[in-house]
Amino acid sequence: IFLKKLGRCQKVIFYSVDYADERFENPILNFIYHFLDRVSIFGADFVWNVSTRIVKKRKKLGLKDEKNFFVPNVPRFKEAERLPESKVDRFNMMMVSGLTHTPIFSMVLASLRKLSKKYPKIKLTIIGGGLGERDLKRKVGQMNLSKYVEFLGQLDHRTLLQTLPKGGIGLALYTKDFPWTYYGDSMKAREYLASGLPVIISNVVSTAEDVREGGAGIVIRPTEKELTLAIKRFFDHKDFWTKRRKNAISVAKKFDLDQILDRVFKKAFAG
Repeated sequence: IFLKKLGRCQKVIFYSVDYADERFENPILNFIYHFLDRVSIFGADFVWNVSTRIVKKRKKLGLKDEKNFFVPNVPRFKEAERLPESKVDRFNMMMVSGLTHTPIFSMVLASLRKLSKKYPKIKLTIIGGGLGERDLKRKVGQMNLSKYVEFLGQLDHRTLLQTLPKGGIGLALYTKDFPWTYYGDSMKAREYLASGLPVIISNVVSTAEDVREGGAGIVIRPTEKELTLAIKRFFDHKDFWTKRRKNAISVAKKFDLDQILDRVFKKAFAG
């Protein structure tokens, strides 16, 4: 913005990849954070926001619609693969996550143990790494769930998009532990959708609204009971799963990165 005022650049685009009403507990730091945020959104020519909730927040702050754009964490639709239903394991739940957030994994494993008694084909594929990996593997063993859980570790993005389509459901589960999560956009949920996976997503994150609106999965509160019921619904009703799978692909196609960037760049550099 400073360089633009000096005539050294023509356009400034501010991309808000996250936001929080109370980013810091320290009120002085929080004031500085919001002050810099306001300077950025009103000084830039265009503001790109990673979620619809941030778009609405910007509008509430007084930012004009012609400067305020939704640019989510989405993959290019043509980069993701989608397998025919006959090659998809409907009982394989894919979960991309850093292996550090114990409350989420405790909930998932408790649900898995309960469901494994009824669905012997159930499987949880965990993709990601982190400091809690050893403890998580130990917990899986202690709960006698080793035959139902597969750890693939950290995958590069290309391999990830080749792996996800083999699963039947994508888990995108968040809690309210962090103040910025409410305004966040779930990249893994977007990748699940592009890979043809209906999503079970907690209502904490902004992406849940797109999943609900597009009928691309099930939105739940982050509890063991609601997670278990959502998984059972997919397992017990194949027609329901098939319909949500088709909707997932439709939603992903609607939010294709190439189309989104073409649109916002045309707006930014029109004329």
